[in-house]
Amino acid sequence: MEATTELPTVPIKKNSYHMSRSLLGFQRSHFWAGNDDFVVYCDASHQGIGCVLMQRDKVIAYASRQLKIHEKNYTKHDLELGAVVFALKIWRHYLYGTKCTIFTDHKSLQHIFDQKELNMRQRRWVELLNDYDSVIKFHPGKANVVVEALSRKERVKPCAFEQWE
Repeated sequence: MEATTELPTVPIKKNSYHMSRSLLGFQRSHFWAGNDDFVVYCDASHQGIGCVLMQRDKVIAYASRQLKIHEKNYTKHDLELGAVVFALKIWRHYLYGTKCTIFTDHKSLQHIFDQKELNMRQRRWVELLNDYDSVIKFHPGKANVVVEALSRKERVKPCAFEQWE
């Protein structure tokens, strides 16, 4: 009796999988190394929030979610600040107690700590930001392609799958 090392696959399925991976520019994530050089890229749109955690120019993790119903009424400023807060909360185990740089495509967030008039939501979020050793910097949205795509990702209804013969 012979042992098989490969399972038989339909060539069309296998080729389409590899082609879709290469077209998407698939980049696998890496394990984090130590507690230094963390960089977070954040973006928000009226569809969702997207973030990428990087270290030494390598991706550690991706995160995105759709906006909740009440968040669709937020201003652009609050959505972008909410994206930063979302990233800090979801990656707290990486970022808490370490120095990190947060890039966003909303210039006014660089000066969030200097603003005197904030609503209650912004005050609560600024208090959370104060817990982290982070710096918010501007990064143009056009140069931030991955995070832009994550924030604009829509939920698609599943389609019927035809059986290959």
